Amino acid sequence: MRDAESMRTTLDIDDDILAAVKEFATQRNQSADKAISHLLRITLSQAHPVEIRNGIRLIPRTVNAPITTMAEVDRLMEEP
Repeated sequence: MRDAESMRTTLDIDDDILAAVKEFATQRNQSADKAISHLLRITLSQAHPVEIRNGIRLIPRTVNAPITTMAEVDRLMEEP
């Protein structure tokens, strides 16, 4: 896929994201478009297992994150 021909397109990118990409690209002596392709290639190649329980997609739990109990859910639902 890396050797695939490039395709030109127009994207609307938030200003803060574009600034971060430009900084990332400058640090690596790359153009912004090459940096975006690099970052997307890495992101899209990572495995993101999807677990579905009772027809609902589960959100992966962060390592060492506290477990939310029903008591905590009830308490949060009572908040104004």
